[in-house]
Amino acid sequence: MAAMDSELRKMGDAADGPRPKRATLLARELGALIRTGALEVGDKLPSEAALTRSHGVSRTVVREAMATLRAEGLVASRQGAGVFVISDGRAVDNAFTDVDPEKISSII
Repeated sequence: MAAMDSELRKMGDAADGPRPKRATLLARELGALIRTGALEVGDKLPSEAALTRSHGVSRTVVREAMATLRAEGLVASRQGAGVFVISDGRAVDNAFTDVDPEKISSII
């Protein structure tokens, strides 16, 4: 998880262009751990407090990162239990693979 710190250091100042938000960096790091299998479906993510300590960020940053991962369908929160991995992000949605774009009736 030190990767985020080194990535932040590499970014330089604002003159180099816009810097990604810390929440974005944290979401990318956690998402990569999920996609590579370091965190598997069913695993519990570290607590909010643990992530704030390990990454040197605020609770707001951690919450925003979790919201991003939820929006990506990678994690789900369970009240009183924590945040759990629900998908590895590699599954492909095949809902419209048999659609003929030339015929709208094939969609309906």
